[in-house]
Amino acid sequence: MANTLMSTRQNSIDMLEERALPSTSSYHSSTTSVSIHNAACISTGLELLDAKLCHGLHIGSITDVSGPPGIGKTQLCLSCVLSTFFTFSDTAKKPSILYFDTELKFDSRRLLEMAQHRYPEHFWSDTQIVERKERERERERDDDLEKGVCTGTEELLAHVHVRRPTSTSSLTAELENLQVFLMMNNIRLIVIDSMATLTRKEMLSEKECSLVVSKQAAILLKLAAVCRCAILTTNQVVTVSRARPVQEMDSIAPVAKVNAELEETDSFWDESSRTHYRPCLGLTWFHCVTVRILMTTFSKREQKGTSATTETNANNGGFTQRVMLLSKSPCAMPCCVPFAVGMRGIIT
Repeated sequence: MANTLMSTRQNSIDMLEERALPSTSSYHSSTTSVSIHNAACISTGLELLDAKLCHGLHIGSITDVSGPPGIGKTQLCLSCVLSTFFTFSDTAKKPSILYFDTELKFDSRRLLEMAQHRYPEHFWSDTQIVERKERERERERDDDLEKGVCTGTEELLAHVHVRRPTSTSSLTAELENLQVFLMMNNIRLIVIDSMATLTRKEMLSEKECSLVVSKQAAILLKLAAVCRCAILTTNQVVTVSRARPVQEMDSIAPVAKVNAELEETDSFWDESSRTHYRPCLGLTWFHCVTVRILMTTFSKREQKGTSATTETNANNGGFTQRVMLLSKSPCAMPCCVPFAVGMRGIIT
């Protein structure tokens, strides 16, 4: 009798867990094996960053990337777009990406350039192009062949949906009517580059800005949870007049220094521009996001065999290193990931 009751109780618990836990079957195909951890995450395309983030961008959460202009925020977004598409490209229904380009910086040619260098197996080599052109000349396919890419290029661009809202109200309206579109197109990643552009363009007050971003964040989190996708946003920074700190890669952990500085002054130091920066959108947006990554530069003393990922710093005779600082995460410790930007995009 006791065994029967225990068995019935266990079956009830199993049924409740099965209903409560989100299904990950959509991430699996008959020919693709995806681990349980990776099924709940979207890879950034950077192994080191994925490891620090505990497998990448987490489904149902918002990852925010802040940094000065030209540091590589958009390049990181494009890297995540490519990783999302090519990681799950062999599944039964190919994934799509929704890209909100508020800064008007999205460049499809740059996306294809990165794709050809990161995933060359999906593209034709120059020799293959010439041979194929000779074979298919009679079939009138020269126009497609002269592009120098395989049919995967058109497929990639077809699965990246770019929208360019011009105001905070239009962005909010689009987000509110997005759920059906996300489900019909199998959207796995939503990118907003950037969140601060429209609020700064409209010169909203701090209170108005807090109301707008809190509403948009609530909608994004709901969409991410219901539609099983990840959210990646970029954020701008503003300059702050403060005394320059001593900040070198060879001293104490840079992340600890940045976090301490953020708590004390709400700003962080960038070595290449020699300026203090503060992320836009204030504390409201900081509490809305799940993960925050700060992109900045640190001074690095010259050493023998220094890699090409550093840039010469004429002021101190050393180098400045671009770094990604994981300053906020519910599942990872604060850490530092050095990187550079090249033909492949972000390189760690």
